Parts: sequence; structure tokens; C-alpha cells
Amino acid sequence: MIFLKTKIAQKPIMSTVSKIMFGIGSLGFCMVSQTATSLLMFFGTVAHLMPGTLMGIAILIGTIWDGGSDPIFGALSDRAKSKIFGRRHGFMFFGMFGVALVNIMLWSLPVGFPVWLKFIWFVVFILLFQTFNTIFQTPYQALGVELASSYDDRSSLEAFKTIFFLIGMIIPTVLLAVIFKDKTNIEQYQTMAYIGSCVMLISSALAFMGTYNQMPRLNIKARTGTIEKKSLFNVFLDFFKSFKIKNFRALVVGYSVSLMSAAFLTSIGLHFFQYTFGLNFIETAIMLGALFLMTILSQPFWMLISRKLDKKGALILGISIALVGIFYEGFIFVSYYYLHTINAGGLLGYLIVGMLVTGFGVGAIFSMPNSMMGDLIAVEQYRTGINKTGTYNAFMTFAYKLSQSLSAFLAGIMLDIIGFKADQQMSQTVFASLGWLVLGGVFLVLCVSIVFFVQYGITKKDVQEITIKISNE
Repeated sequence: MIFLKTKIAQKPIMSTVSKIMFGIGSLGFCMVSQTATSLLMFFGTVAHLMPGTLMGIAILIGTIWDGGSDPIFGALSDRAKSKIFGRRHGFMFFGMFGVALVNIMLWSLPVGFPVWLKFIWFVVFILLFQTFNTIFQTPYQALGVELASSYDDRSSLEAFKTIFFLIGMIIPTVLLAVIFKDKTNIEQYQTMAYIGSCVMLISSALAFMGTYNQMPRLNIKARTGTIEKKSLFNVFLDFFKSFKIKNFRALVVGYSVSLMSAAFLTSIGLHFFQYTFGLNFIETAIMLGALFLMTILSQPFWMLISRKLDKKGALILGISIALVGIFYEGFIFVSYYYLHTINAGGLLGYLIVGMLVTGFGVGAIFSMPNSMMGDLIAVEQYRTGINKTGTYNAFMTFAYKLSQSLSAFLAGIMLDIIGFKADQQMSQTVFASLGWLVLGGVFLVLCVSIVFFVQYGITKKDVQEITIKISNE
């Protein structure tokens, strides 16, 4: 049997409402994940006065486990058989409750604990948080591939998911401005956690209910293609074997490297904006809000461009635009910090312009690669006859999270190397180093990602030809 072979499985029966409800599912887990990604380093080093290296190690341990567990749960969901929950919905149901509970515990660290006990607390609850996040997210991503019925339908579904994903990234930024008055106040972080967990439960439940009516079609797809039953060792071995596939290698590495830019911006971005530029929480929220807002508003544009230039062309164009935005921010940084040609009063306006340009380009990075992975899965399943929807999506997430963990680890070390100490008076050299670290790191990884993305070779024509061949068989 071959992927999408039956007419029922190919039929595009998802309404716009169903697509929206599926997309809402990305809002909750993105919100709690983004809160952790952007604030956890700040929470540890500023609110709890943890050394940056220790925080980097704790995040590294959690993220490596998170990435390593993705192929496990991807393979398990591929093999799952349930008349009630199908392959993906059962994992989503269990995972959303686990994420909501552990997220609250992660931010409830008692302030009186010694450093070593705080470190253990962070490691334990980061591990639990990442585990439940994987249990929900990996099957959810695979579900999106299975729900789509064509090349363009995949782009449409991914656009809805990306929009809500980015809204999930904006909400912590808004809450940052509304809730935070004192960056050392532990209760403010806990309030963020409670709100995030509530949103996680609501959005995940809507995604579950909004796609449950697709179960008959999904169960038919579950019976197409061969599902390989392998040991966990062979599951990971498959990951390295997959890198022999040129398109897989180009897409996964390019995606992982490109989103290292987000790790630099979120893990030490708050340090940079507040200490180097002297922005307060409200100004920081406005600037980051501009970035995320433009990323959302750009989604219809990138969906249309992908039909004209193909998805790879749209993606490379987006990265190029983002590079222009980062270069502009670097110019503003030099003008303000070294040349003193920009005063503090006009700084925020200049930074917002750069964030709008960057956000427009970054929009392609958040939507195109996942849609391209869906095309790759369809092509590879037609070629091999083996259904690896969950596994391939998990491999992509695995590689991405490994790159994120490395970025967070290096960021923590770099904070210590440049002499960042939140409880001590710091020199201007420290603040300047933050600027070069963030902007230089983002610019570099975006350039490297293009080198890999240009090697991806699947086109719309390839996918359409496969669809025609399947329908004729």
C-alpha cells in the first residue's frame, strides 16, 4: 500500500474552521515553550542569581533529552493503533495535561534554596517539562502532515498553524509588559506560568476536538504504507541513515541552524535589550511584539510566494530579508552605542523598524520548512513504501532541539565569559559584548542556513507528479 492511495484519504475534507481549530493547538505549547525559552535563563541568572554556566548546563541537559525523546515518541505514535484515539490523539490528550502541570512546578522554585538544590530543581523539572511537551508536540506535528491532502493544502494548513504558533510567541511578550514590574519578583514569573498552563489546556483541547472528526480518514491513512517496528536503538540509527537522503539532510540541518537565531534572540535577547539599550519591560515587549506581529502578518504573503517561487525559493527570500533586518539592527547598535548619533529618545522607533523587516523575513522560516517536510515525507513514502510520518517529523524536531540546546549552553557560557553579573556593577564592555554576541550570532547562523537550504531539491512539480501516479495506480 502507498501513502494517500485511497480516494477517501486523498479527499480534502477539512473545512476552514477545522484548520483553524487544528492551528490553535500550536498556540498553547508555543506559549509555554516560548516563555521557558525566553525567560528561563533570565529567571535563573537574575531572579535566582544562578551562574550562567549552571543555567546553560541545566537547559542543555533538558533540551538534549527533549530532542532525544522526539524520535522515540514519533516512532511510538507511528505504531499506535486505537479505534478511539487513532495514532496521534491519545498522545496529545495525555501530553497536554502533563505540560500544564509541570510548567507550573518549573516556575515555583523556592527562592531560599541553595544554588546546588536550585540546579537540581531546574534539571528535574526541565526534563519533565520537555518530556510532556514532546508527548504532545511530536504527534501533533505528524497529525498536521496527515491531515493535509495536497502540496498547496499542506501550505495552507501550515500557515494556520504558524499564525497561532506566532501568537503563542507574542503572548509572553505582552504579559512581560503587563505583569512584570520587578524582574526579581518570583511571583510575577509564577503568574506567567499559571496563565500559560491554562492557555495550553484550552488550545490543546480545541485542537483535539476540532480534528477528531477526521478520525475515519486518518485511520485509513494509518493502514497505508508499511510501519516499521524497530528497537529504540534502530530508531536512532535510522536518524543517521536518513542523513544519506540529500533532501532530508538539507532541510533538517538548514532548519536547525536557521532557528538557532531564535535561541540567541530569546535566551540572551532580554539581557541585550535591557542592559545594552536600557529598554524597560514595556519597551522590550513593544519591540518584540513588532517582530512577532509582522511574522504573523507575512504568512499569507509567503503562502502566495511559495506558489510562484516554490517553497525553497520563498524560504531563501525570507531569510535574505531577515538578514537585511539584522544588518540594520547592527547599524543602529553601532550608531547608538559607539557613534552616539542616535539618542535614547528615538532609539525604540529605529529598533522597531528593524524588527518589522526581520519579522517579515522570519515568517518564511516558521512556515516553509515544516511544509517542505510534508512534501519530503510524501516523496520518500512513494519511493520506499514505508510510512515514517511521525518518525521523520520527530527527526526534524530532534535535530532542531539539539541545535537549540547547544545555543543555550553556549549563551550561558558566553554570559560568564563576558562577565555578566546581574547582582554586580558591570562595565560598558559587558553591555557592548552582549550586542555583538546577539546580533553577530543571529546574522551568522542565518547565512549558514542558506548554504543548506539551497541543496533541497523537491519541487511542486515533483509532488504533483507523485500525486498523479498514485491516483492512476
